Amino acid sequence: MLILPIIGVDQGRWITVMGIISILALPAVFLEYYFTRERVTEESMSAAAAEVKTVSLTDQIKGCFKSQYWIVIIGIIIVYNLYNNFQVTSSLYYANWVLGTYNDGTTYTIMNAVGQAPLGLGVFLLWPLVRKIGKSSCMIVGSALAIVGNVMCAIFPTNMGIVLGGLALRSFGALPITYILMSMLADALDHVEWLNGFRCDGFSSSVYSIILTVTVGISTGIFNAFLSMVNYVPPLADGSYVAQAANVQNYFVIGYFIVPAVGAFLVGFLCAFYRADKEMPKIQSEIVERHRAEALARGEEYVSPEELAAREQAEQEKIAEEKRVEELKAKCARKGLSFDEEEAKYQAKLAADRAKREKKRKKQ
Repeated sequence: MLILPIIGVDQGRWITVMGIISILALPAVFLEYYFTRERVTEESMSAAAAEVKTVSLTDQIKGCFKSQYWIVIIGIIIVYNLYNNFQVTSSLYYANWVLGTYNDGTTYTIMNAVGQAPLGLGVFLLWPLVRKIGKSSCMIVGSALAIVGNVMCAIFPTNMGIVLGGLALRSFGALPITYILMSMLADALDHVEWLNGFRCDGFSSSVYSIILTVTVGISTGIFNAFLSMVNYVPPLADGSYVAQAANVQNYFVIGYFIVPAVGAFLVGFLCAFYRADKEMPKIQSEIVERHRAEALARGEEYVSPEELAAREQAEQEKIAEEKRVEELKAKCARKGLSFDEEEAKYQAKLAADRAKREKKRKKQ
């Protein structure tokens, strides 16, 4: 709200702001890198002594295209990034020339604050719903909500109240594709492994990165091409501007609402062909058994990712408990307290908390 009017159309100020944001984001990137656990790597830990099985790029491509679920998810990723990039590019133009006035410093901020709020709050509602109806069904429901929200806004593009309500509804609709899509891709990669006997995670990650890069250029190029065709008049460097013609304003409404509505429909349509939810337990069980048999053939113990995580968790809890006892003994020695009494208080509190959690779990 405060920054946008100040930077205006000054390219140097935009670069400065983006540079500051990038610097602030850098620590978070390192945190994600160092604390992300690689499930596929963990699955192959027990096979460290085995001969590495290489798969050619051609075989990986063929293997991926054997899986209808991989094709569906890649299709969804392409559609989503195309319309989402178009929507994002249109957003500031819509805020400046349709819903608000140029560089007013409030319209765009309110749109994002209210319209994007469900993406943070709704995640707590999403996963219980996923467990109840499945990932693909959640995606279809989300697409329907996004379509309704976009249509509401497109019909009343200058009404702030209706637009904010529509944006909030669209944001709820975006929850599944924001938080579930990568999980669905992981399931599709399991399906690829189940069909072919090898994984294609590296190839699929490369395809995903290419899609992210290329779709930005395609969406931006198309947007700018039509922007020129509708005779958009940009503001001058001194901040002066003229009102945009009706056809220019309509174009921004189409870019911000109609294009995403069509994209949401296509995502929902593609999800109708994704039926992996019911098949995944069987597929993943068979993959685990396959890995177990391969490990036994090599004379090794197979440890599943879940078992490995449980062992590591138990080890961490053991270390933490030893450290707690050590600190409590030091505290008792320092303050002249009875270790047995303090330990009994701690264990009583721990038992009470455990009983409370168990009671709450039974009520659910």
